[in-house]
Amino acid sequence: GKLVRLYPYRSLAALVCEVPLDEFGQAAIEANLADMAWLERRVRAHQGVLDAVLPLATLLPMKFATIYFDMARLDNLFEEQFEEFETVLEHLRGHQEWGVKVYIDQALLLEHIDDYSSAVQELRAEMHSKSQGAAYFLARRLQEVVTEEFERVSFAVADETHGSLGDLSRATLLSALPPAAPDEAERLVLSGVYLVAQANTTPFAAAVDELAERHAGHGFRLEISGPWPAYNFVDLAWLQEERS
Repeated sequence: GKLVRLYPYRSLAALVCEVPLDEFGQAAIEANLADMAWLERRVRAHQGVLDAVLPLATLLPMKFATIYFDMARLDNLFEEQFEEFETVLEHLRGHQEWGVKVYIDQALLLEHIDDYSSAVQELRAEMHSKSQGAAYFLARRLQEVVTEEFERVSFAVADETHGSLGDLSRATLLSALPPAAPDEAERLVLSGVYLVAQANTTPFAAAVDELAERHAGHGFRLEISGPWPAYNFVDLAWLQEERS
């Protein structure tokens, strides 16, 4: 219920809002962070501020519930991190973060694995030309090859997607994938974030659409989200990698 205001420091400014200590004090917030209803309301409000500011300024987002008990501590943060803040903001300027995920419908990809694999095609053709006894052993071999090719094709399409989108991005990061579960209908094979120049957002979205269309009907589904505050690009690690 409090107003968000700008707190200037030299060429930068922080977005700040006063919050009550009975909700955000150290003991209180530990309990409140475990209350999903409380957390959802506050996180949505936090995200709403970021969404409102994102089109208007270069934004270095901070995590929800970043609390300073007085303005002197915020001044100390600015003083200690000013040069790093300026460096990161300069590299974020004119860019947005986008997320892309690639899922596979495991049953559907297995149905269409021949479309991606010459090895499977050749084994199937050979099996049909053999006697019943020889075909049995080839069928066992085919099962093994299909499993191998399923893995190869899944991550080949993920790599193709990441490479194509990386060519249109200033920086990229990949998130760890959850363990594969054989009984799951869909499997996540790519979870990437991309720092994209605003001038490149249309080509970037078009590339996602083109990749989705290319693999449509074969078990692959691409999901794009954004633009987001650049949470994944607010430290200097990716800049150091870019310069190396």
